[in-house]
Amino acid sequence: MAGLVLALLSVCASANSVDPGIIIRDPVCTQPCPVITSNSFSFNAPASGFGLLHFLNGSGNNWASLIITELAVPAANITCSAPGAFLCTLKPFGQTGAQIILAAGAGLTGIPNGGILEIQLQCLPQCWPGGLQFNVVANTPEPGTMVLLLTGASAIYIRRKRAKLAA
Repeated sequence: MAGLVLALLSVCASANSVDPGIIIRDPVCTQPCPVITSNSFSFNAPASGFGLLHFLNGSGNNWASLIITELAVPAANITCSAPGAFLCTLKPFGQTGAQIILAAGAGLTGIPNGGILEIQLQCLPQCWPGGLQFNVVANTPEPGTMVLLLTGASAIYIRRKRAKLAA
């Protein structure tokens, strides 16, 4: 009996299409787009709680992943897609927020430098809170990463060469 009640309660609690949604794309910008010159920025939802937002990646880096953080809508209530550009996952953040994690995987492009990022805030039928702030951080390799990698690889190579000569 308890199993039946538990099963029925889980059906009632499942998320469906009445939750807000977000779609991320790499389209062509038809109007002047705000140029993002760093790897972190923020934007606000339109007062209506829905709409289409465009940003030009002028950071000098290809965006291989993005983390979008908001503090008003739980992750369980959000749908997300990023066709052709990113894989999209959602994580709870704080008491009532979410992190939307976008990562370019095999065959996915991310947003190249000079590319356009399109964010579509949808109502399904519930909208995002008007004026809600979204914080975005793009993860790109640090310039020193390759130097560190080559230094370590060189040290390993030299050590192996010395070991062969000593043997």
